[in-house]
Amino acid sequence: MAAGDAPVSYPAHVYEEARSLGPDSYPSRALYGWYLMWVFDRLVESAPAHIAVMPYVQAAVSLAAAPDGSQTVTLTDGTLLSDVDAVVLALGHLDMPLTAEEQELASFAESNGLAYVPTGNPAEAALQAVSPGQHVALRGMGLNFFDHMALLSVGRGGSFHRCDGALRYRRSGREPVMFAGSRRGVPYHARGANQKGVAGRVRPLFLTEAVIASLRARREAGEPVGFLRDLWPLIDREVRAVYYRALIARHSGLYEADAFLTEFAKLPLDGAQPAEADALLLERFGVGSDLRWDWADITRPYGDRQFASSEEFRHWSAAMVLAAGALDRIDGYLCEVGEALARIAAEHARTPMAGRTLTQHAVPVTFGLKGAGWLTLVLDASDRVRQVRSSLGVQLGGAAGTLAAYLEYARVAGIDPAGHASALTAAFADELGLRAPEVPWHSVRTPLADIGWAAVAVTGGLGKFAVDVLGMSRTEVAEVSEPGEAGTGVSSAMPQKRNPVLATLLVSAARQAPALSLMLGQSLVAEDERSAGGWQAEWQPLREALRLTEGSARTAVELAEGIQVHAERLRHNLSSTDGAIVSERLNVALAPVLGKAAAKQLLARVARQAAHTGRRFGELLTEAPEFAGDCHGDPPLLTADQLRDLLIPASTSGPRKTSWPAYSGATSAAPPQPTGKRNDIPDQAGPVRDCAPAAVHVPAFHSGGARLAPPAGLARGHRGSVAGCPVAAGPLCEVRTSAALRHGRPARGPFLRGP
Repeated sequence: MAAGDAPVSYPAHVYEEARSLGPDSYPSRALYGWYLMWVFDRLVESAPAHIAVMPYVQAAVSLAAAPDGSQTVTLTDGTLLSDVDAVVLALGHLDMPLTAEEQELASFAESNGLAYVPTGNPAEAALQAVSPGQHVALRGMGLNFFDHMALLSVGRGGSFHRCDGALRYRRSGREPVMFAGSRRGVPYHARGANQKGVAGRVRPLFLTEAVIASLRARREAGEPVGFLRDLWPLIDREVRAVYYRALIARHSGLYEADAFLTEFAKLPLDGAQPAEADALLLERFGVGSDLRWDWADITRPYGDRQFASSEEFRHWSAAMVLAAGALDRIDGYLCEVGEALARIAAEHARTPMAGRTLTQHAVPVTFGLKGAGWLTLVLDASDRVRQVRSSLGVQLGGAAGTLAAYLEYARVAGIDPAGHASALTAAFADELGLRAPEVPWHSVRTPLADIGWAAVAVTGGLGKFAVDVLGMSRTEVAEVSEPGEAGTGVSSAMPQKRNPVLATLLVSAARQAPALSLMLGQSLVAEDERSAGGWQAEWQPLREALRLTEGSARTAVELAEGIQVHAERLRHNLSSTDGAIVSERLNVALAPVLGKAAAKQLLARVARQAAHTGRRFGELLTEAPEFAGDCHGDPPLLTADQLRDLLIPASTSGPRKTSWPAYSGATSAAPPQPTGKRNDIPDQAGPVRDCAPAAVHVPAFHSGGARLAPPAGLARGHRGSVAGCPVAAGPLCEVRTSAALRHGRPARGPFLRGP
């Protein structure tokens, strides 16, 4: 950019998306394109004075070298770029010969009067022959699919327009009819969430820099290096190491996970021993065969199964498989919500605010305590989701739950029917990632009812979070506000409004889920060995319950990560009653002198006078005869300094250290045990887990001479642990930090099978 040029401007939606990105966000491909343009502009702008950048938006058609070593580039319009010292060729996709499979497809297309476009760069594909309205089959749903879809839609004059905050496509009439399909038959796993933070990195154990250097040296010495022989085994071990560490950390804690990783790194990589050694190590750390990594199961979850019809395929991927996937995603979202709420609790552990009961100011609390309460609900919901997920069983029982037909087929096939039923059920359950039930559940519909109850726990817990946000974001309260740029939550009729749309969605879901749960619960009343009308009535409420719950959890991530807390407004509202909010504390201070009933009557009368007259609560209190003590020449019950201190709302929440000792999770030493008088209860869920690098302190709450502590177990982990540690039964609490949540409860971790 030359001096004096106007700064580059980008569309409003580009700035909007850029502002919404967090440390764990994935930008859209469109934004990435704008980012590359920005980088180019910055490079041009910051180039030294002796360097000029001259873009040519054309294709280079030839390159010639002169005797003196300089080069000449010819562009499509005939322009010659002569005396070029160096040319860098960015070739991109090159034309490749057709594979045997592609040749077969091309021959089929030619013999049937069709057109076949082989794999290649979509921007260079011959798509001009595709006519409007023509049926086009897009084979595969990877990145190239989206490029083809864009070229055949937006590239032909179609356009996207924003309507009510969402994008709507407007057809041009020149688009073909596109049919998309995946050769795998099932969708690919979604990209996982970032569990390492901004600066976190996975340190390789096998494909290290030293190993790479040795492979490079071999190649330079003339010894061939093969991908499958030399690289793939190392990549495979790296994947397994990350997977097993996350799996063991989730169920047994970081200490056990790091201990496993240390031993796993020492196992041999070649010969016949690795599989056997792996199995022994995994068994010792409690990783059963149904939880072990299997590339074939990941890439082709249906194995070698052939489906005779679409109905058979839908049956294979039926309710429990869909429910399992939904519950896994819901739990991942809940982990993200919990991480954000733990961060809120930590950041606002000393931010005072007015606690409210029955909609009225009650006593001072902190916003950190409110956040810890929301976190408790999220952790409780996550526990229920995991419990239900681990109990989902496969349905394979034949017509009436006897598996009789399967046994007959086994006899016909020459298979010994003894034990065949249980073996078949176990294999089928393992294939689908579900539990093998003790008996078929044709008319035992507990799994469906459990899903309904879990939906209520999730949407209800998030609904509590949302309804608090709704109340605190009222215009006259203004203590919090939702995330979002200009245009979000606007009213259709009142320009000044910005509606809390995220919290509204969460509350709406919370009010709908109980009715769906009730419908699923009624499926328990199933007559005979297969109900007539009962299980058919489950289909719609099951879909709706999972849809609402997953949507609610995903919406809650956006709300929790972006909620704006207005600390100054919290303090303003806290002091709006001029000290009346601390009357409970004053009651404790005055009761020993006046008596509890008389002190309460005095404070109630003064509070009413302050509300009616607009005068300050403390001023009216000092004028009350009972308090002033001048009836008999006695001094006031409290000195001016004492009263002033008692009337400061923020002083009712003094910080108190209530934390577990932190430890690094080293594998060589046993984890430290909690210290102090905490009435420790053994954790039934497994070994003590990492308590987080830095403890979060939640203030206790004072009321005169008494110390009123927050409820114990604010951050209960799985099966009743506090932040992954043994439950504390005393008046102490700890809020799990984001690091502990990230490690102890992986967000969107690997797909886990079995209980």
